[in-house]
Amino acid sequence: MEQLKAVIFDWDNTIVTSFDHLVLCHQEVGRQLDWPPVTKEQIRAVWGRPFEELVRMLWPMHDSKDFEMAYKQYILDKTVPEIEGAITTIVELKKSFLIGIVTSAPRFEVEHFLTHLGMKKTDFFVIQAAGESEHHKPDPRVFDPLIALLQEQRIGKSETIYVGDNLSDFYAARYACLQFIAVLTGTTSCERFQAVGVSSENILTSIIELPKRLGHEKFS
Repeated sequence: MEQLKAVIFDWDNTIVTSFDHLVLCHQEVGRQLDWPPVTKEQIRAVWGRPFEELVRMLWPMHDSKDFEMAYKQYILDKTVPEIEGAITTIVELKKSFLIGIVTSAPRFEVEHFLTHLGMKKTDFFVIQAAGESEHHKPDPRVFDPLIALLQEQRIGKSETIYVGDNLSDFYAARYACLQFIAVLTGTTSCERFQAVGVSSENILTSIIELPKRLGHEKFS
């Protein structure tokens, strides 16, 4: 197996603990727009879909662009907490690997919260956000733009690992022929990851365990 050269992360519940905080943001913006209220369970059912699609599914009778404009303003003074130790871990990994993010969250949201966490978009080789691919996880084609960029750097799929907290992350990575590490900072249990074929050594409590896991000369 070739030596690992690139580490690509999911965003929500992999780098940041976002779900509970963003549920409140979505509910409040909907209230400000005088749209019908939505429950946490309704949001959870569509969570992980691209931002615009998520809004359309929650409020099908309204214009998602109106929500996006109001949401951008609402989060200006908001932040979400990092997974404990996540930013320090990313800074450490950046010394040895190309680092990137592939997420279904909107770019403006990711870049805004990264700034609050003391990082910049230029700290990452790539940030691919909602709407920047025709496909979304678990469709492996979501990684096509990333793979093309990596090929320009002469980095192959077998030299790239995707880190995520959800089964959709796993399926997308597997069928794109990327390596995969699961983290248990989302809602997917160790048992569920193991049931679909993720080996126990590739299931981590959180990304803070990544430097130790990737410290070997070869990742397998």
